[in-house]
Amino acid sequence: AEVCLCGRIKSINDCVAWLKWTYLYRRLRRNPSFYECEGSDDKTISTFLETLSRKVLIDLDEAGVVELDGDDVSSATLGSVAAYYYLDYRTTSEASINVDDFEAEVLDATQRRREALAVAFLCSAREFDELPVRHNEDIENSDLASQLLDDDAETIQGLLELGYDSPHAKAQLLIHAKLRDGKLPIADYATDQRSVLEQAPRVLAALIDVAADAGCVNATLALLELSQAIRSKCSREALPRGRTKLTAKTVADVGAGGEFSVEVTLGSNGRGARAFYLVLSDDEELVALKKVVVGGATCEASLAVEAPDEACEWRLVLRAVYEGARGFDAAVELPPITVVGKALDAGAAEFVMPGS
Repeated sequence: AEVCLCGRIKSINDCVAWLKWTYLYRRLRRNPSFYECEGSDDKTISTFLETLSRKVLIDLDEAGVVELDGDDVSSATLGSVAAYYYLDYRTTSEASINVDDFEAEVLDATQRRREALAVAFLCSAREFDELPVRHNEDIENSDLASQLLDDDAETIQGLLELGYDSPHAKAQLLIHAKLRDGKLPIADYATDQRSVLEQAPRVLAALIDVAADAGCVNATLALLELSQAIRSKCSREALPRGRTKLTAKTVADVGAGGEFSVEVTLGSNGRGARAFYLVLSDDEELVALKKVVVGGATCEASLAVEAPDEACEWRLVLRAVYEGARGFDAAVELPPITVVGKALDAGAAEFVMPGS
């Protein structure tokens, strides 16, 4: 957080100076041997803190959450997301590694399978490492899986690979139980389910940001749909639709690699403020993602977009996905945009792809 959000730490020396204001520094002065520090004088402690800082920052750099250049350190997107949502840095790092596989799996999956894959992706987060699995609860988990997922062999197989004594498998089952109105076997499971559901919204929000940053439109939409389902406490298939109005204006043509904006008007029935995610995508990947709040009947927003680097006829789809407990979703296909490019040889005239 001190690197990615506050920007207070910009080098290893800054890190050492920051640590000297912590309780760790006071403990090092009093009991250096407990921390395997060779002495309690200022020089020795400073050397120890510098070594410790370098080791930690190298680990964070390898995880992709900060960028370390010599002694200088700066924020990376994954680190900013983890710090903003107060998550273990390994959650966003591992999600960024696995999100492409998740995107491929949900691409042609049925709605129910998409939901199960999204639950598995969510529950792989490090925040569920400490979910308690008590004595003989692996048997209870196996029975609960048979009750909830008897018609979903692929999800059952994924749980078997994790093992029913895994906290991540138990977290999946507790979420499925909430979505499918399953009966929990013992009272302790209700407490555990409440703990999982308290963690889920912020972890999901972070995973949505990671998937969007990777340009994975199907993964992003699957996670948004799961967020709706958890908030409504029922499977996505049971959510009502059709109460959102969505229109957008964009440019007719743009130069290759040029920047432009899509002007969006969003309306929704209902009382009070309502939050939506605006998802702009083409056939292959997510182009832009923005969260907006509708305070009255309508709101207007603008999405910043960068055109492809080569000439083409570019088709975009805009979706509005309600963040709350009901699926007030809408989608609109924008008119095709002509992306104008130039031939590689010097002095060539501009050309436009056929059909524009």
